[in-house]
Amino acid sequence: MATSPPQGLQKARSAGANTLVMVAGHIISRAFLMVAFMAAARALGPYAFGEINVALGVLAFLGLATDPGLYYVAQRRFAGNPDEGPNLVALVNRLRTALVMIALIATGVVYAVGRTQVAWLTFLYTLSLVPSAFSLAWAFSAREQFSVVAVANVTSAVVYAASILVFVRGPQHLFYVPLGLVVSNLSATIFQYLLAPTQWRQRKIQTPWPQAMKLLREGLSFGTVMLLAQLLVWVDSFLLLALLDANAVGLYHAAYRWILF
Repeated sequence: MATSPPQGLQKARSAGANTLVMVAGHIISRAFLMVAFMAAARALGPYAFGEINVALGVLAFLGLATDPGLYYVAQRRFAGNPDEGPNLVALVNRLRTALVMIALIATGVVYAVGRTQVAWLTFLYTLSLVPSAFSLAWAFSAREQFSVVAVANVTSAVVYAASILVFVRGPQHLFYVPLGLVVSNLSATIFQYLLAPTQWRQRKIQTPWPQAMKLLREGLSFGTVMLLAQLLVWVDSFLLLALLDANAVGLYHAAYRWILF
């Protein structure tokens, strides 16, 4: 009579399979993103590509401001208490949406005052945070449904690469690059919602603001670590912009992207 493998072995196999799925999804999505960025660099030229990367650097910090560790705190809570899932989904979505609206207003004001091309690009990139605010990647990760997260990431990367390859033909198409990110993030979020359990999509849940503030406070430690990491990634680009110009930033990132891969 066949016997099932020990529980510890089953968990090890499951963890190994999940790791393989996530690594494979990461490699495939990064490959498509590399194609997108190299195509954009070639079509736009150094100066416009530099402006794109400056705006992306600002977006990295805006992303932290609109999700200061909420992903990890909510994921940990959901994994520990699955019954809390629907409430957490509603709470995280509403918190992120409120923070994204603040970011949109701030970047819109900066553009209205400065009227620079980088400010306009930053505003367009900030629009990509709107669909990301409703991303359920953290919830699927908490339930160990990593295949959904991996496929959503690959879908997003494919859509982004396709938008760059089809629509970006020269510097005059500069603004299609951030708009492509908006569409790619939207595609990933839609894919996640199509596979999400019905109870995750409930909208009748009241938002307990004391609980929301507690969630934000718990996420600050994660947010601080991610802030330091982003500073290490982007400080050189901002220094190049300050000391030289966007042309130098574009040339730098055309090579630097291979290292980030």
